[in-house]
This record gives sequence, C-alpha cells and structure tokens, in this order.
Amino acid sequence: MVAEDLQHSAEARGATPVSDCVSGVETTLSGRLRSVTLRPTAKAPALEAELWDGSGRLTLVFLGRRRIPGITPGRRLT
Repeated sequence: MVAEDLQHSAEARGATPVSDCVSGVETTLSGRLRSVTLRPTAKAPALEAELWDGSGRLTLVFLGRRRIPGITPGRRLT
C-alpha cells in the first residue's frame, strides 16, 4: 500500500520511477528518504541518503556535507 501511494504521488509530480532511471540521463525523482547516514572519509565527509519511491531505491551522496537541514529519514523529496 505504501509503495503504491509513493508511486502515484511521484507520477502526479511528473517524476520518473527509480526503476526506469538510466545512468547519465538527467531526470526528476520523487520519493521518501528511508535512511540518512554520515560516511566520513579521510579526505572529506559525505552524507548519504536512500531515496525510495516504491519502484526502487537510489543512494544520494552529498560530498563535503555532515548535515543538511531537512534531509532526515521519512522526509518526502522531489
């Protein structure tokens, strides 16, 4: 039920399903953040967030960031 709701919501926003994404092609995605994790490295921190839209998941990586206000688990993001 949740997956179907997310897919309908993404479709209403004109977003491409994660399962239909092609590497190297710019697209709009919409879904819910399932997890947000700080991945410290020797050179720079990286904030990773898993976006789930009901059809698949995608890892977003924000290099050089330890925290971004509003990027929290459960948040809807387009």
